[in-house]
Amino acid sequence: MGNVEKVSVRYCGGCNPRYDRVTTGTKLKEEIEKMDIEGEGITLVICGCTAACVYKRKDKENPLVFKITSEEDAQAVLKRLLESR
Repeated sequence: MGNVEKVSVRYCGGCNPRYDRVTTGTKLKEEIEKMDIEGEGITLVICGCTAACVYKRKDKENPLVFKITSEEDAQAVLKRLLESR
C-alpha cells in the first residue's frame, strides 16, 4: 500500500443501480491503494445512479471524498489522483 493510511468505501442502498457499483468500488480502491499518495485517508462514495443520495453536504467540503456515479467517474478519480501526485 502507498502512503494513504486508509481508503474507505461507502455505498448507496442500491435502489436504482445503473452499473456494478461493488465491482467498480473494489477495483478503484485496489488501484488507489497501489498509488504513492500522501494523505490521511480517502473516501469513495459509490452511488448507483446520479441521484447520489448517500453523498452528504459535508462530503462536498472534503477534497478527499470522491463521489462516483458511474464507471466513468471512477476513471476520472483515478486520473485526478495520478495527476496530483
